[in-house]
Amino acid sequence: MKESKQLRMFNQEKGFIDFELSATTFRVTSGSWRNRILIAILGAQAFIVPVFLVRHLREALKNGLDLNLLLTVLFSFGYVQIILKVICALLKRRYFVKLFAWIELLYREQEADADLALILEKHLVDSLNVWKLLLRCGVISLASAAIVICVKMRLDPKLGITMNIPYLPSNHGLQKELAYLLQLIFMLTTSAYIILIDLSIIFLGLQIMAALSILNDYIRILDGMIKKYPDYLQTILKRHCDVIQNIHWLNKTVKEMSLAQFLCSTFILLLMFLFVRKEQNQFAAYVLCFCGLIQIIALCLFGEFIRIKTERLSTALYLTMWYELSLKDQKIFLIILGMAQREYCLKAAGMYNINVYSFLQILKIAVSYCAILYTFSN
Repeated sequence: MKESKQLRMFNQEKGFIDFELSATTFRVTSGSWRNRILIAILGAQAFIVPVFLVRHLREALKNGLDLNLLLTVLFSFGYVQIILKVICALLKRRYFVKLFAWIELLYREQEADADLALILEKHLVDSLNVWKLLLRCGVISLASAAIVICVKMRLDPKLGITMNIPYLPSNHGLQKELAYLLQLIFMLTTSAYIILIDLSIIFLGLQIMAALSILNDYIRILDGMIKKYPDYLQTILKRHCDVIQNIHWLNKTVKEMSLAQFLCSTFILLLMFLFVRKEQNQFAAYVLCFCGLIQIIALCLFGEFIRIKTERLSTALYLTMWYELSLKDQKIFLIILGMAQREYCLKAAGMYNINVYSFLQILKIAVSYCAILYTFSN
């Protein structure tokens, strides 16, 4: 059988997707040696660099609340976020494996009917294209931000070095330039790790959204398809149960990671807003603030989209001519409708909805405490 377009695209990206998920769950016991070494390097620097930041923090505290101290604390929270996410993902590795196996089966699925095959191809190809676009944007934005910040730190003595590397005095000559270079390298690798972790979750979310869109379109053409395929409703029921199960797995996967994201992002945004408030003419401050906002709003938007797409299923079911179905099919229809009317959404720690309202609440808390901290600092 001819390989479908979506499967061909998935096979082309499968190597990097697997590396992305392995880096998130810190899986260094499988995969190519190149990937294992890269993941080990990323993990090692995520645990070693915070030690350098803490060493510098002890000295920076003596100078009071200045911009250098603010940046050091900000970068420290960034590393805390990475460590917490990796630990949470490591504990939930089995759900990553289950979701990846389901996604691979989804891309390998082939429909005999041309209309159904077209629906599969459209939504799966679109989800991969969106993921690749987000990957490019993430790499460009975070790498550019890291370079801009490091250049600004090199040129502005008020910012300077934020990490104390053992046996490398950074107060004069070539050693000072080497310290700045290492700082740039660490920031770039940190940006890369943040992108890998966040986009691995976004990739899983995109596939759930694609599956929901496929199911929605399958329901939309129910009236015509059930005349051709008497068991069509059973296909929809099976696909609906499959999607619900994978939303449950996604929730299991991200509930601790999203809580860590929310907590760290609140403190990070607070520090970023304080940095902007203190240095209103600094372009680097606005770059940092933009990156922090993008990171948290991406997760909240995907939670919102998944909620909206699940709600649309019940609307699509109501718009079908269900009253013309046979008694047997009406019973199946009622089961599907009952499942579709339930609320399915992502929850941080299994309690707090991940949506746009959550983003606004985090923003409100960060701005409020920023105003208080700014007042006390002056």
